[in-house]
Amino acid sequence: MTDRGKQEKKYNNVDEALKANQERMSKLRERLLNVYHVDFTDKSKYTKVIDTTDKNFDQVLEEFEKFIETLK
Repeated sequence: MTDRGKQEKKYNNVDEALKANQERMSKLRERLLNVYHVDFTDKSKYTKVIDTTDKNFDQVLEEFEKFIETLK
C-alpha cells in the first residue's frame, strides 16, 4: 500500500490548502454525480446532519445518540 502522506502536496498557507480542498471536493462531487447521479453535498437528502465544528468526539457522539433515541 502506498503512503498517501508522501503524495500530499505541502501548502504554503491555510488559504492555499483551503482552495485545494475546495477544488478536490468539487471534482469529487462532479465525479459522483456522473457515476451515481447523487449530490452528496445536498443536505436535504440526509435525515440528520451534525455540525461538528468546535465539538469534540464525546459531544458529537452525544448528539448522535440523542438523535437515535428519537427514531425508536
